[in-house]
Amino acid sequence: MTILNKLFRRSPEPATESQGSDYTHGLDYDRLIAEEVAEFDNHPMTADFKLGGVHDTSAWHYYWKRLGMEEFAGWRHASIANFLEEERQFDGPIKVLSLGSGFCGPDLDLARAFHVPYEITCVDINPKLFAGARECAERENLQVRFEQGDLNFITLPPDSYHLVFAHAILHHVINIERLFDQIVQTLKPGGVCHFVEVGGENRVLISKYAQNFANTLLRLLPRDLAKDAKMDIGAEGGMEGIRQERLLPLIEQSFQTIFEVRHGAFMRFACHATPVGLLNPEVPREKQWLDFLIDADRSAVKRGILPPLEIWGVYAPRDV
Repeated sequence: MTILNKLFRRSPEPATESQGSDYTHGLDYDRLIAEEVAEFDNHPMTADFKLGGVHDTSAWHYYWKRLGMEEFAGWRHASIANFLEEERQFDGPIKVLSLGSGFCGPDLDLARAFHVPYEITCVDINPKLFAGARECAERENLQVRFEQGDLNFITLPPDSYHLVFAHAILHHVINIERLFDQIVQTLKPGGVCHFVEVGGENRVLISKYAQNFANTLLRLLPRDLAKDAKMDIGAEGGMEGIRQERLLPLIEQSFQTIFEVRHGAFMRFACHATPVGLLNPEVPREKQWLDFLIDADRSAVKRGILPPLEIWGVYAPRDV
């Protein structure tokens, strides 16, 4: 067992008050972990080691392209790697910890974006997901290593990382308070977090009101494009969104914002769960309706009609 293995394994000791309460008590935790592992064991993966299937549609990629051009106007950096290289001065290689890395596609992209020495450590409860990324990292000589760890009980080495990265995993965490305590103490001076996450009600991917709002818009689409598109998304099981309504308040409590975009009231689910995801932004008529839905989503969020469910943010620990 490596030193990192020892640091990242589940701690047998109960969480202390400073680490936050252990919210796994009273839950069938072993079953939840087994379900989490099984879900991603069977999840499709893209050629670049990202979530496939409904997460890999042309409409969803186009939405993110528009988001990057319009919502990220205040973020002048090409990537979080570029931010660290331009805005921070660190001695030695930039050390990155990626939490709940899964297939590690975003981490490989991050490694390729660095122009200075770096080291990335990917951590996930399911080490089988690392196989493809490990081969890719070796083939491309990327400085990425892989460790197993349970984020609900992980013990991170103090004063060790310049960046902690979490991509769509924090809403699966039960002991968010404890994890945030660990993140704060593992960051080096000047270190930051980069979170790409979702919020909302516990175990509810999208509220009934937002879903009804979106379905009203979907009924306006021409029948040949919409194909009777309709969202019908119920409550989730397992660890999906298990305590996510606490996520955004706890981010605000533990970190100060460097840059943040809150977005997406329903577009993720329009693109994932309906034929809208099949709309091709390269076809003018389909792009026209896709832009209409994106404009409606953005306007509803901007005017406070619907709450944003997604965040893209860079944060520093709050001064104690």
